[in-house]
Amino acid sequence: MEEIVDRVYIGSLYTVRAGTLLKANGITHVVSALTDAANVLKIGNPLRPNITTLQLDVDDTDDEDLLRHIPTSNTFITAALEASPTNKVMIHCVAGVSRSATLLAAYLMSTLKIGLDDALRMMREKRPQVEPNPGFMRQLGIYESEGCPHGIEDTTGYRRWKREMESFTAGANGRAPVVAQYESVERTAGMSIGPVGVSLPGQAGGLAMEHAAKTVAQNSEGVNMVATSHPFARPTMSSPSASATTRQTKDVELRCKKCSHSIAQRKHIILHTPEKHFSTRRYSPQSFTPQSVLPTQCGLYFLDPIIWMKPELDKGEIEGKFGCPKCGSKIGNYAWQGMTCSCGEWITPGLAVQRGRVDEVPRRGQVMLPPRM
Repeated sequence: MEEIVDRVYIGSLYTVRAGTLLKANGITHVVSALTDAANVLKIGNPLRPNITTLQLDVDDTDDEDLLRHIPTSNTFITAALEASPTNKVMIHCVAGVSRSATLLAAYLMSTLKIGLDDALRMMREKRPQVEPNPGFMRQLGIYESEGCPHGIEDTTGYRRWKREMESFTAGANGRAPVVAQYESVERTAGMSIGPVGVSLPGQAGGLAMEHAAKTVAQNSEGVNMVATSHPFARPTMSSPSASATTRQTKDVELRCKKCSHSIAQRKHIILHTPEKHFSTRRYSPQSFTPQSVLPTQCGLYFLDPIIWMKPELDKGEIEGKFGCPKCGSKIGNYAWQGMTCSCGEWITPGLAVQRGRVDEVPRRGQVMLPPRM
C-alpha cells in the first residue's frame, strides 16, 4: 500500500487481509470497491472492529457505472480526514490498479482542483501499476469536463453516458430502453425568429425581412460556400455610414424547414469528431448561421431525448422515424443501437434530425445595434 497524499492511501485486497499493514500504517477508515464487497470482506474477517468501512459494489468492467459512487466516496474520505487529524483512509479494490485508482483520482481532482492527467501522475509516482480500465478513464474524463461536481448524476455528460450504456444493452437484447428524462425546448424570451422576420422587445410586430445579399466564396478546399449577410438589421437614427456593433450569441436552435417550429437548441446537440477522410461530401452553411455548429462532413444533428420525441419513443421500438411535432413532416430517424453519421462516426444512441430538413438559426438573431454612447 502507498500513501498518495497526506493520510490517504491506495492498496489491494491483500493489504486488507494482511491486517498488520493496516495497523502498522494507522489506517482508521477503508473504502472497498469490490464485486459483492460485503461478502468478500467477510472472508477471514480481515477488518478490525475499530476500522470504519465504506463498501461499494463495483465490477471492474468498462460499462460499470463508477461515476455514481464518486460523491459517496469523496464525502466519506473528506469526513474521515476532517473528523480527526490522526485518521487515515485507504482505498482498495482487488489489485489496487483500476477501481480504487479511479475513486482516488476523482478525490484528488475534486479536492486539489487538478486535472485527470495530474491526478494519474501523482498516483503513478508512488504506485506505477495504477491503470483504470478504458471505461473508467472515460468516466473520469466526463467527471473532469463537468467540473468535478458533487451531483454528477445531474449533469448532461453523465446522462448522455448513461443513455449510451443503456442503449448498448437494449440493442443487444432487442428492446428499447426506458427514457428516464426528456429535455425541453425553451422559447426565446422577447424574440421570435422565423423565416419572415424577427420581433424585438418593445416593438409592435416584426421587421420585414429583405432578401439577403448572397455572395459565393470558395473555401480552402475549393468548395463553393454561400456567405449570407444577415437580414435582421435594426433601423437606427444614425446615418448609414455610422459604425454599428454586431452582437452575436453562440446559442442556436434548429427549426423545421417546412413550418419553422422549434425542434432543438444548441444544448441538445451532441457534437462529435468526424472520421478523417471518410466523406468528401460537404454541406453549405444554413441560411441564417454565420458558421454551423456541425462540421461540413456531417449530415445529421444527433440530439438528446426531447419532450416532443416522447410519443414516438414511448412506442418501445428499436428504430423509427421522427416527424415535426407541429406539421408532421419527416425530419429524422432514431435507432437505439446507434447509427452512422455521413462523416463516418458511429453514434449511440442515434436520435437524429437530418440537416436538410431543418434550419439552424441563432436563437437571438444577429442584430445590428448602434454603438453605446
